[in-house]
Amino acid sequence: MTYLPTTPVPAFRKDIQLSMVIHNGEQQICAHDTFGYASEEIYLSLQAYSLIQLFDNCTSVQGLSHKIFGEHTTQENIDFLCNFIGSIDEYGYLESDSFEQRRRNIEEEYAKATVREPVCAGGAYPSSEQELRQYLDTLMAECDVMPGNASGIIVPHIDYRVGGSSYPPAFKAIEQNNADVYIIFATSHYWWGDFFILTEKDFRTPLGIVKTDTAIVKKIREYYPHYLTNNDMPHKPEHSIELELPFLQYIRGNSPFTIVPILVTSFHRFMNNKETIEESAEINDFIYAVRRAVEESGKKAVYISSGDLSHIGRKFGDKYDAISKLSEAEKADKELLQALAACDGNTFFRLIADVRDTWKICGCSPDYMLLQTLQPTRGEIMHYAQWDERERASAVTFGSLAFYH
Repeated sequence: MTYLPTTPVPAFRKDIQLSMVIHNGEQQICAHDTFGYASEEIYLSLQAYSLIQLFDNCTSVQGLSHKIFGEHTTQENIDFLCNFIGSIDEYGYLESDSFEQRRRNIEEEYAKATVREPVCAGGAYPSSEQELRQYLDTLMAECDVMPGNASGIIVPHIDYRVGGSSYPPAFKAIEQNNADVYIIFATSHYWWGDFFILTEKDFRTPLGIVKTDTAIVKKIREYYPHYLTNNDMPHKPEHSIELELPFLQYIRGNSPFTIVPILVTSFHRFMNNKETIEESAEINDFIYAVRRAVEESGKKAVYISSGDLSHIGRKFGDKYDAISKLSEAEKADKELLQALAACDGNTFFRLIADVRDTWKICGCSPDYMLLQTLQPTRGEIMHYAQWDERERASAVTFGSLAFYH
């Protein structure tokens, strides 16, 4: 879009994730569109970041120039602003008409697609099939856990480059359980309106296409008596399911299998003590719908929860550097891991709720759903680690567990 002096300046999108980073040796603001509408991340100087906060959908470019430069504004200032605003809009970061058209086009294209394309290949893991296989070979070979037949696992969804060692112990624990279908409960990071978001799309990785069990997905919809959205757009940018699939493909080799991909959104509604999660019909009825659909399918199922533990520091909105809280977070994490290993979903949830999710446990919802749906009798903690991202004064903690009947 071409901006003229009289054009109102659209506001900067409120759903953009902003974080302070060191870029090209300078402190800058990284703007990241978690929904995937923008063409790429952009980096803003602190001065530019101050400028975009003046964008309000009302003030014209000329008026904005007068706000900034006062009576000393010049045509050169106005021309600079027109070009700057136009470039930010071209990337897809403003609440403009051109962005709305971009959003509609992307959503319409995704709705027609039958395969969900990978978003982490070339970043969190290699994009080449050969390189990915070699990478997984190395990770699995370094793990001394013996292959097992666990009926469920909790695994992180963290970048393989910083948390790759947490995946193999869990996936080795289910390696001998030749399931027909894997029921995956995974954190929804970017959408919150509905508790559960299903999709019938297949998933592509560099190792090939993972088929979704559409028959089971349809049965879950049929048996669930509450509203379930048909909009599966939240799956498009979400990494939490994708990061589990290369490991599943690796351990299964040429053996066929399917998945049931379920994004689970926030359960914060149940942390205000006005409504208990144990008594929620929406949650309990979904657990019943999944169980019934799986049982009636006659297929052997393994359950997977994709969720991390604590998220602390500046990147996650805290007013402190993560390093100052890592030991405290680890203590809280260990309590949660013990509750999970004891197969006690209600205690696990209550430990998080009692502190109003201070540690921002992104695995809260999917981990709870795994325990309540699978109902295992024994759990085993397989791995625990922390990723201390010093350059962003932030940290993520994560672990893996295996569950048995």
